[in-house]
Amino acid sequence: DPVTLQPRGMYIGPTGVSNVLDYSEDFSQSYWEKNNVTATLNTTFVSPSGNFSSYEINEGTSTSKHALSSPVKLLTNTAYPNFYTVSIYARPGTCDLIQLILDSDTGGFATNRWVTFNLTTGTVINNPANLEAYIIPAGRGWFKLMVVSAASTTNIPVGVQYALCTSSTVTTKSPSYTGTGRNIYLWGAHFYRGNTQEYTPTYGLSSNPGAGLA
Repeated sequence: DPVTLQPRGMYIGPTGVSNVLDYSEDFSQSYWEKNNVTATLNTTFVSPSGNFSSYEINEGTSTSKHALSSPVKLLTNTAYPNFYTVSIYARPGTCDLIQLILDSDTGGFATNRWVTFNLTTGTVINNPANLEAYIIPAGRGWFKLMVVSAASTTNIPVGVQYALCTSSTVTTKSPSYTGTGRNIYLWGAHFYRGNTQEYTPTYGLSSNPGAGLA
C-alpha cells in the first residue's frame, strides 16, 4: 500500500521475465540436492501467494553443511560485467539464520559471493563482499531475500545454495555444524540475470528469456 507502506500481497511477474531454476517452489523434487536437510510441504500457514505451497526445511541432526542446492548450469554470453540476482522468500521456524550463495565451481563469480540473513531481526548480518543485499517484509511473517552480484568472467557454470547456519557459523560460507532438528520455511526460489525482476514461478522447466542459459 503506497499510503500505509504495508504489504498487500505478492506480485508474480508477467511472461518474459526469467528464472534459471527449473522448480522454484517444489523443493521436494530431486532437482534440488538436499544436503543433510529434508523438504516437507507446509500445510500449517500459507505462502506469500496465499496458498499452501511453501516447504518446511529441516536440518536434521547430522554434522555437515545443511543446504538446498540447485544443479549447476552453464550461463552463456555473460559479458562482464553482467549482474545476476538470487532470491527467495523465507520465514523463520526454530531456525532464523539463512545464507544465499552464488556458487560457481570454476570461478565465474568472485569469492565470497554469499550473504547471511537474520529472519528474526530482519537484517543482513554478514556480507563479506559488500554485495547488494536486501531483506524485504512480504507479509504473513515472510521476507523476500535478495543478493545481487556481477559475474567475473563469461560462460560460467553456476548454481545457487540456500544454507542454514547457527549463530556461531554465520561468517562461514555454507558451514558445517551438528544439526539439532531446527526448521525454516522457504518458497519462491529465483535466479536470473539483472536486478529488477519480479518473481517468476517455474514448474519443471526454467523460464529463461535473456537469461543466457545454455
